[in-house]
Amino acid sequence: MTINNNQNIAGIDPGQASGAIAIFSPVGKLLSVGNLPTQKIVKGKTVRTLLDGHELRKFLIAQNIGYVVVEKVHTMPKQGVASQGSFMEAYGLIKGLLTEWASLSPRYRPRPGRKRS
Repeated sequence: MTINNNQNIAGIDPGQASGAIAIFSPVGKLLSVGNLPTQKIVKGKTVRTLLDGHELRKFLIAQNIGYVVVEKVHTMPKQGVASQGSFMEAYGLIKGLLTEWASLSPRYRPRPGRKRS
């Protein structure tokens, strides 16, 4: 893997409305952590909060991102179908957005915490 010396690295934890992003310098220094941008969509009496792909793209470009690591996600049992669909839609939006201009790493599954003895 080659990372341009003057481009930052992003780590993304996808989420329909609760995802997060961390920005690191090329040498691995943490620069910032925050929530992924969202937008409210009103349809009748229903208000949905969705990932805002346009704002995410603008943010990543402004942060001079050259490489991105995205958590490998999957749906969980007992989630509703609509919830699963929205979650995976956000994941697909992130992946599609990044393939345009950033080097996308293999996706990583987080390791479960270790039990303390």
